[in-house]
Amino acid sequence: MTDLVVDLTAVARRLLRMEGLPLAGTEPLADVLRLAHPLQLEGGALLVSEGDEARDLLIVARGSVRVHLEDASGRHAEVAILQAPLLLGHIAIIDEGRRSATCEMATDGLVLALGQSQVRRLLVGTDRGSEVLRDLMLAGMFRQLDQATERLRVYLRAHPDVHVELTDPTPS
Repeated sequence: MTDLVVDLTAVARRLLRMEGLPLAGTEPLADVLRLAHPLQLEGGALLVSEGDEARDLLIVARGSVRVHLEDASGRHAEVAILQAPLLLGHIAIIDEGRRSATCEMATDGLVLALGQSQVRRLLVGTDRGSEVLRDLMLAGMFRQLDQATERLRVYLRAHPDVHVELTDPTPS
């Protein structure tokens, strides 16, 4: 079990550094993190379930997270173990979507939860902390999209017989 004391300035700095964002946003981001509700969790604690409605933006401040995806047969397959600090659920919270994976604490840890209404206020806020949080969320989404594109590219090179039809999802 861990304690609730965490250096939010250090967490903010590490989050910004991880996404290659300017460290000048460290204190404004730390101020945003201070708005979050701290959750002290033990290893094995469920954070989110695949398919659930997104209600919180989660910032894992300490510990590690195990990520599972449901495969075509309905079995859960572990796809990653992620180390703190990290954001969880930033895509689902923005588009009011559903969780794309099941995440559980792999170790004891500390998670900061920003509720959906808080996140909405921050997304339209004009203060520096809101701006830095938006930049952090966008950088994370871009990184995830870039990684997914690269995995798809590698897969298609390894399986040249697979045909992928790209269509415009918008109705004509």
